[in-house]
Amino acid sequence: MTDDARWWRLIASAFPSPQAFREALAALSREELLELGVFVFEATRKVREPWRGPRGMSEDDTEDLTAFVVAQGEAYWREAVGAKDETLLACAALMKAVESPEHPRRWSALDGTVSIGFEVFEEFERRFGDDTYLDALDAALDSKST
Repeated sequence: MTDDARWWRLIASAFPSPQAFREALAALSREELLELGVFVFEATRKVREPWRGPRGMSEDDTEDLTAFVVAQGEAYWREAVGAKDETLLACAALMKAVESPEHPRRWSALDGTVSIGFEVFEEFERRFGDDTYLDALDAALDSKST
């Protein structure tokens, strides 16, 4: 079983509760939080790099979109990996649609979605100190590429 499968299961088991996701993060070690952070970073980039977003989308909008895709779970993510602009623009429309309280793909957050990467960042910083997560994530990504 790959670590990727573990992280997809964690995301799926928490849906649609951001609180359940935060509780799952609280049970992870520092190393596991970093592994999840690397997984999320790589998963978002497999959908699309921010600077290569679908037509009409800024880098920030593309980052929000790819974070949304990851939060929707593995099956949804697989369909978006390497997808054409039209497919990603349909994903962006769904991202907007989940703002509706009755939407079935809605996380029970204020805007209907959760940024998995931001939640990992928040948990790491809360437990291990301010301004350390991004440096630790960069180091983990660098060690993976060597």
